[in-house]
Amino acid sequence: MRWMKQYGRGDNFCGYYRLLHETFRIESNIERFREEFENLYPCNNSGKIGDITESYFVWEEEGDDTSELIYSVYQNNRILYKTVDPLRLLPFLEWHLNNTTLAKLDNYLQVHAGVIAKNGKGIILPASTEGGKTTLIIGLMMRGFKYLSDEVALIDPRTHNIFSFPKNLCLKEGAFNLFDPLRIGIQSKEYYVRSSKGRVCFINPERITPNAIGCPCEVAFLIFPHYNPSNPLELKKISKSEAVLNMAKRLLNLPYFQGEWLDILVELAKKAECYNISVNNLPDTVELISHLVEER
Repeated sequence: MRWMKQYGRGDNFCGYYRLLHETFRIESNIERFREEFENLYPCNNSGKIGDITESYFVWEEEGDDTSELIYSVYQNNRILYKTVDPLRLLPFLEWHLNNTTLAKLDNYLQVHAGVIAKNGKGIILPASTEGGKTTLIIGLMMRGFKYLSDEVALIDPRTHNIFSFPKNLCLKEGAFNLFDPLRIGIQSKEYYVRSSKGRVCFINPERITPNAIGCPCEVAFLIFPHYNPSNPLELKKISKSEAVLNMAKRLLNLPYFQGEWLDILVELAKKAECYNISVNNLPDTVELISHLVEER
C-alpha cells in the first residue's frame, strides 16, 4: 500500500489499548494524535493486556495532487475512513471502537441511556440525543455518583443488573462553558468535529474524579430527563407501564432478544422507581436527583 511504503514503520508510534475486555493496537505517524489518544485511552506498550482483537493504522499522507494532506484510518489493510480535516480523526475512531465493542456485547440488553450509580443504587437516564444526558451525568459525577456510561445501559437479562460501558464522555460545544471553569479537563479551544454533532470534546471519566467507574448494580431508578429551559424544574412519578414503553423506544439490540426483551424491561421496572424530570438548569437538577437517591 502506498502509505505504508512511503512512511514505513521505523518512526511511527505503536500502542496497545483496552476498552472493557477488548484490546486493540494503534499505529500512527501523527505525533499529536498519539498525545490526544492517550489522554483518553492509557497506553500499555508491553502489549500484554490480553489478546489483540484488531489493529488500526491512523495515517497522515499526501493527497494525489500533493496540495493537501489526507488523514486516513485503516483496519489491517482495509480503509475505514478518509478526511482532509484532522479534527475528525479521533471522533471517528472513538465512535468505531465503541460500536465494535458493543457489537460483541449482544448478550446484554442495550438501551440508549446514561447510567450512573451511588451507594450501590443504579440510575438509568434514557433520553433523546438532545436530552442532555452527558451534561447531567458529569454534574452528578461531581456530586459523588459513579459513572457507568453516557450512551448505553447494559442490562443482564438474568439478574437485571446494569453493567458499565465506560466510554469517554462526549460533550457538545453548547455545554463547554458549563464545566470549563471547573477544571475537569475541558478546554473550549481544543475540540473535535463529529459529523452528527458538530464540535465536541472528549473527557476521560477519570479526569473528572478518581475511581470514577461504577461496579455492576441493581437498578433503583429509571429517570427520563426532558430538557426545556422555559419549563420549571419538575420531578413527576410515572407508571411502570409508561416507563417500560419509553425504555422500549430506546432499545439498541432488539432483534437479538426477539420476544424476551419485554419481560426483561418489565422486571427491571418492577424493581425501580420511575420518574419524568423536566430539566431547565444543571445545578438544580443535580441537587434534586441527588436528594432523591440519598433519601431512598
